[in-house]
Amino acid sequence: MNYITVSVICIIALIIGIFNLTENELFSKRKKEKFIGLALIIILEIVLDTVSFEIDGKVNYLEIYKSIKILEFIIAPMMPMLLASIVSRKTFWKKIKYSFFILLTVNIITQLVTIYEPFIFTISEEAVYTRTLYTKIYICILLISLILLIVSAYNSYMTLATKVNITLVSSYLYMVLGMVIRLYNDKSNADWLCICFGYFIFLLDFSNRYLKIDSLTSLLNRRAFDYRLAKTNYSTALIIIDANNFKSINDTYGHQSGDWTLSKIAEIILEVYGKIAYCYRIGGDEFCIILKPNMLEELTKKTANYDNYKMIKDLMAKLDERINEIAKENGTLKYGVSQGFGLYYSLLEYPSSAVDYKSIKDVYKIADERMYKAKAEFKKRLAEQSKQTAQEV
Repeated sequence: MNYITVSVICIIALIIGIFNLTENELFSKRKKEKFIGLALIIILEIVLDTVSFEIDGKVNYLEIYKSIKILEFIIAPMMPMLLASIVSRKTFWKKIKYSFFILLTVNIITQLVTIYEPFIFTISEEAVYTRTLYTKIYICILLISLILLIVSAYNSYMTLATKVNITLVSSYLYMVLGMVIRLYNDKSNADWLCICFGYFIFLLDFSNRYLKIDSLTSLLNRRAFDYRLAKTNYSTALIIIDANNFKSINDTYGHQSGDWTLSKIAEIILEVYGKIAYCYRIGGDEFCIILKPNMLEELTKKTANYDNYKMIKDLMAKLDERINEIAKENGTLKYGVSQGFGLYYSLLEYPSSAVDYKSIKDVYKIADERMYKAKAEFKKRLAEQSKQTAQEV
């Protein structure tokens, strides 16, 4: 199979993928644009690479050859950056994007130097492309970009307690394999086959995972919650969180402010619970937390007298504290949240006499009742404050 044939196969596959994405009703417009943008960048890279291969050794195209290689090298690190922006949570992307921009800037500078001096590569008077000692700089930039991409994916999956499965791993392995092929043989374009395979496998995995993600808050959704609840067979704690006076927020400030409020609460939930629990949005303004396996015991060991209740209440207090801090900057969070919890003990870990609730669904019901009790207390306090304000007036 010759060079052009492989390139054409990859381009056709990517074009089909683009048409498929335009008809995808699952992804948001922004997600579609990023996936399509990534596919277009890959297509552009394939075209540039194929043209440079065809004119290698043809002296009439010396300057064109050099320009194409520089453009090809500038664009390549953009692929892992764009993929990282797709997979990363918003808060994590804000932290990591500057690392990508630094890498891209260094890469662009080195490529611009190559216009005047044979820095990253040389093209002889016979129009033959050759790597230099400093090609390693470009290789390092690509490797670091890939590492940042993997870190972004790992952070996103672990924060949302989604398993890093064989599908996701294989998509990255294909990309790494493509890079290795290119490093050892720059006259082969099997790397583009690998990158195309990696792209489509990642798209498949992302689509499956996206079904479990709440589009507004980026937490796991009700579908994922019901699945987790049915599969929970270990000792854990379940915490239900509900935004106080949410209807009033929508009526007073508008639905856009209401959406911002829910997103901000979700962000704080991930900040407090992201590393220790599964985090869900299970209803309009209702969220739920389920501690990960072994976390109930590990966190309880850090409390005085091995007190489960104190440990959970400390976590709930930490969430309230963070929300109150943000509320000073934005009035839509001034009402805070109501929380309720329940403890579930696995029969495998505790004797039946120690089990307060016979099933995880009982625990969910208890947590829900406690949350509504806390909400009733909030409404009572709010009514008393309103009454006192009216009297003062």
